[in-house]
Amino acid sequence: MTSSSSPTRLLRRHLTDSVAYAVVSTPLGALSETVLSDLVLKGVSDEVSVRSRLIVAGLYFVGFGGALGYIRDVSKRTFHITETTKERYHQLYGMAYLAGLALIFNPPIYLSAGSRDFKEIATATGLAMGVSFIHGGWSDYAVSLFRDLTGYEPSVRVPERLSRARGGVKVAVAGALVAASIGLTGLVYKLTPDTEQSSVPSISSSEIETVEHH
Repeated sequence: MTSSSSPTRLLRRHLTDSVAYAVVSTPLGALSETVLSDLVLKGVSDEVSVRSRLIVAGLYFVGFGGALGYIRDVSKRTFHITETTKERYHQLYGMAYLAGLALIFNPPIYLSAGSRDFKEIATATGLAMGVSFIHGGWSDYAVSLFRDLTGYEPSVRVPERLSRARGGVKVAVAGALVAASIGLTGLVYKLTPDTEQSSVPSISSSEIETVEHH
């Protein structure tokens, strides 16, 4: 067994790729489910959205993230996309790759999260495909970036100054990106009204007084 396929190295790649995908997809997924879907239809409730984000993150770390990274590498070799290929081809590949995955996996994810509304699932999935297409290139870059930051493998896609930085600096940058992702996700939920709460009719004070008089 070569060092490149040792269990420790495979686990390291899996964890690195899982973090990379989660960092990009979590805040953008929350934005798609609570804001963009609300512009098209009723939107997904915060509860369903949070559950779906947790399910996706869990799937990444129990094996899906590593599988995504592995399929990414194999398919890129198939299409002859290497580290030295022009960045726009990396971006186009990542966009198509994640949009296709969203179509396949998002409906069962929303069902697992508790949604039973077909329109809600269809709308959220369609928007997820659009958002995945938009950020697919970012996710692809994030994989290369986090592999470099964690010392798994260097990437010429990463700015040379950062790629040559000390290990402690790289770890700090990776940690800052994770923290920023979590913070942005929380901000999305804080700044957007919950669909379930906003759908409950409000009762005015005059209506309350009328009821009391009766």
